[in-house]
Amino acid sequence: MSHKNHFTKSPEWGFHSASQMHWPSSIENRSEKFLKNLEDSYSRIIEELHFFEVIHLFVQDLKTRNRVMNKLSLKAVDLDRIIIHQKPVKNMWAGDIGPCFVNNDSGEKAVLNSIGSSNVNELPNYVSKLLNIKCVEIELLLKGISIEVNGEGVLLTPESLLMHNKLHLNLTNEEIEQKLKKYLGAERILWLRSGLSDDQSNDHDQYMVRWLNSNTVLVNVTDDPEHPCYGLLQENLERLRSIKSAPLKVVTISLPKSVSGEGGTYIHPGYTGFYIANGAVLVPQFNVENDSEALKLFKEYFSGRTIIPIDSKALAYEQGSIHGIINPWY
Repeated sequence: MSHKNHFTKSPEWGFHSASQMHWPSSIENRSEKFLKNLEDSYSRIIEELHFFEVIHLFVQDLKTRNRVMNKLSLKAVDLDRIIIHQKPVKNMWAGDIGPCFVNNDSGEKAVLNSIGSSNVNELPNYVSKLLNIKCVEIELLLKGISIEVNGEGVLLTPESLLMHNKLHLNLTNEEIEQKLKKYLGAERILWLRSGLSDDQSNDHDQYMVRWLNSNTVLVNVTDDPEHPCYGLLQENLERLRSIKSAPLKVVTISLPKSVSGEGGTYIHPGYTGFYIANGAVLVPQFNVENDSEALKLFKEYFSGRTIIPIDSKALAYEQGSIHGIINPWY
């Protein structure tokens, strides 16, 4: 018997009314060269994405706004398709803290507002007022990048979501699952290992498994048993391949070699940080041999969309990727 859902969330390949980004600010302990590379990555993504979707770009202050406008004016950007919000948002990961859009049983649009998470409460309220849609408060702490739906009732999410909610809201596993079913339209939840290594769990590395379509998942793998996330990735692969009741097509892609970033940060960039836009897919690139393999795969699975390679090294140094800095508005 299927669960009676009050709300449903669209998969990323569903139509977007716009997309949300936060210009990077308040990044400490980084060189001027690094910050320039990071801003160049943002400018490149905005330049490519705005042809397909209107972008709501949040900036910290007037000084930042002026600098951003100057940067974008030097690129092939139609500034009429960039809506600037001069509103301080300390977190650059829009895909992480941006509002989660859902539809109720009558098809009316709403955004979810996580109760008890003070750093994200303001954005859903702001967007709901901007769009004149309902803001629904839920007793659940959600991070957008950790919620992957296929549009047919199956939700992929990391086990860290369980721990996060149990720690802050004292919910049981069953209560968490019931809320995910009620507010996101999930009839089935597939829990995955989280964190890219057994001793490291990072919020921005939770998209190790992504939907390519309603019955196909893309999974990061590595054939190096000495790699710090080898065991974790293998376990996720085995969990997905062992599903019998609703078999999934499991596609694997090799994780690029880890590199050392500024301040000695050890990172694990991957191609599952892609972003599906209305008519395009933005695909991370790291100037390594695996890049061409990734582009070939996305051309195969998204033949009707433009495949756009994006240099994502600067984002990877910050422990994230394209998927983490863009929040789709449905």
